[in-house]
Amino acid sequence: MRPTYVAFAAFALGLCLPAQAAKIKAAKQTKPRELWVAFTSNVVGRIYFCGTCPHTFGAMAHKAAMFARWRKELGGSLLVLDAGNCLNFGGGPKAPPVMLRAMDLCKYAAANVGDNEAAFGPQVMRSAARGTNVQWLSCNVRLASGKALFPASTVVNAGGLRVAVIGVLDREALRDGFSPSMDLRVEDGLECVMQEAKRLRGKYDVLIILAHAPPERLIEYARAVPQAALVAGGSTVRPAPEPQMVGSTLVFQPVVYGVARVRLMPKGGRYIAAERKRVPVYSNAPTDPDVVRIVEDFQRHGG
Repeated sequence: MRPTYVAFAAFALGLCLPAQAAKIKAAKQTKPRELWVAFTSNVVGRIYFCGTCPHTFGAMAHKAAMFARWRKELGGSLLVLDAGNCLNFGGGPKAPPVMLRAMDLCKYAAANVGDNEAAFGPQVMRSAARGTNVQWLSCNVRLASGKALFPASTVVNAGGLRVAVIGVLDREALRDGFSPSMDLRVEDGLECVMQEAKRLRGKYDVLIILAHAPPERLIEYARAVPQAALVAGGSTVRPAPEPQMVGSTLVFQPVVYGVARVRLMPKGGRYIAAERKRVPVYSNAPTDPDVVRIVEDFQRHGG
């Protein structure tokens, strides 16, 4: 090849490489068009289906199979969360670890401390949570000394999006539920959530609040933190109200033992709910064999 041609080729390549690099960088910076969030609330330790109970809801093995199917259908962009009262320590010390193993198999990313969890105190809660992948959260449940029981929030990578999740136990939920352990104190939830949302500013693409609170208080959290895409929660003693939009924030509560699913889409520089529905989990639905296995083992050994 003549020197002139070699020089021209090198010059042309030099022009193309930066352009190509810019295209690659732009592709990497492009945010996903949607995020799916599935969440539960007030599962209260329902590890397996109760054949003698008046309801016909399924349990964790059914939820695990449902989440696995959704991940295949939705391309893996599913974030699974719990808004509070997932555990039930009243069934004995062996039950919570089994529930947490089932939550791991369901691939829960985070769970909020509810009044049920707070009632049994820090040592029991921390012991149960040790060795699991579920990140427990609470911005306002603290040790009597003032130190945090669990992190106030977490930032999860979900399909390329930075999703910040804040957990809170509202004091109003304690009026109808369990009182917290004497080793714990519950600070003002609204103030703590606003402080944590301010601290997280610039560190997320989507903000979600997991609130164990009565319906009217869920609305207050949406008003206090309007940048949140979703306030997910509920309290055990109230029927689930209809989901509603507070500004651009969806306030949504699943039914007891059920699942709520939300599709978040970008609009106006933020992510908002484009689709939402409650999904019943029936006892005749498909089950996950790994969850069935640990539940059956638990039942055989005195669960």
